[in-house]
Amino acid sequence: MMAARDAALFAKEWQFLALVLEGDTMLVMPGLKTEWKVEFSGWVTNKVAHRLARVSLSYGNTVAWFEETPDAILDLLFEDSNS
Repeated sequence: MMAARDAALFAKEWQFLALVLEGDTMLVMPGLKTEWKVEFSGWVTNKVAHRLARVSLSYGNTVAWFEETPDAILDLLFEDSNS
């Protein structure tokens, strides 16, 4: 839930006009109060988000990538682009 909340706060701070927050837990996503669209998406259909969520557990603070893709998801992005 913290990651979804942080994503919503980040989007608000950067004044995003449109945003879709997807999460793989039915307990969190419907309860997230935000001005943007919030959807449930099982981890099987969103492997990149699932991998990032698992990798984030090893970080002690918030991490954001803007111009470079995290090494942890390169293989999944390559797989998605070829399907």
